[in-house]
Parts: sequence; structure tokens; C-alpha cells
Amino acid sequence: MSQIDQEKAFVSRLKQSLDQRLDELDDETATQLYAARQKALRSLPQSRPRWLAVGGWSAAAVSLLLVMVLWNTDGQSPDSPGFIEDLELLSTNEDIEFIEDLDFYLWLDDEQQVV
Repeated sequence: MSQIDQEKAFVSRLKQSLDQRLDELDDETATQLYAARQKALRSLPQSRPRWLAVGGWSAAAVSLLLVMVLWNTDGQSPDSPGFIEDLELLSTNEDIEFIEDLDFYLWLDDEQQVV
């Protein structure tokens, strides 16, 4: 008998034992147990956890960013040579010095496309 089969047999025997004990309870005890269960269920918080809401907003923001990046690729597919480099550049935490000379790099890119 495998480990899983042994566990299933144990759970089955346990369930039968608990069901038998439940049938042997008097009505007053069963009523008290039911009332305690209902009270415990009512005391549970009814709102969603805060992390779930934050996670949802984060996922929406990342999705919007991805849509904007893909929309503005000017016909480039994700397999295009510059696409991956652009994503790596956007995701880096390093200080980007070339932004100061962005006009020069844009002009250089235009010149390379003309040639």
C-alpha cells in the first residue's frame, strides 16, 4: 500500500469516527456547537486583504506599461534587435548619463537610418 493510499484510508477512518461521534451527541450540545461555529464564521473579516488590492493595482500598472511599450515599438517585433536592449535599458537601476545628450543620440540614429 502506497503512502497516498495509507493517508486516504486514515482520513476515511477518521471521518467515519467523527461522524459516529457526531451522531452520538445530544441535541443541546449539537446546538451549542452549531451556534459557536456560526459566531466564529461571523467574526471573520469580510473584506479582502490589503495585499490583494495592492497586488491587483501593481499587475494593472505593469500590464499598462507593457501595452505602452509594445504599442510604441514602431512596427518592431519583440524579436527585433533593439527591442531587448531597450527593455534592459529601461529596467536598469544605474544612473543613465546619456540622457543629457539625448538630442545628439537621436540625431545620430536619424543619420544612420538615412544611410
